[in-house]
Amino acid sequence: MSAITVGGDLVHYEKLGRGRPVILIHGWIGSWRYWIPLMRQLQLKYAVYAVDLFGYGDSAKNPARYSISHQVRLLDSFMQQLAIKK
Repeated sequence: MSAITVGGDLVHYEKLGRGRPVILIHGWIGSWRYWIPLMRQLQLKYAVYAVDLFGYGDSAKNPARYSISHQVRLLDSFMQQLAIKK
């Protein structure tokens, strides 16, 4: 399990592979686990990240962070902390 903190809350993610980064984001119901089959295929050419948004999977369950704007900030912070430029 890999994790970072965003605004003091835990954000869980998993990574497979090497190369140009690809970030997979689950839908409004789900978690990173939905991406496992695709991650296994993409890892041959890419560094594949699957992120659990706030309130899902193994990320923090803080209702104050469930809004779209907080989820966007989560992804922005994720990319900054892992030095993913685009």
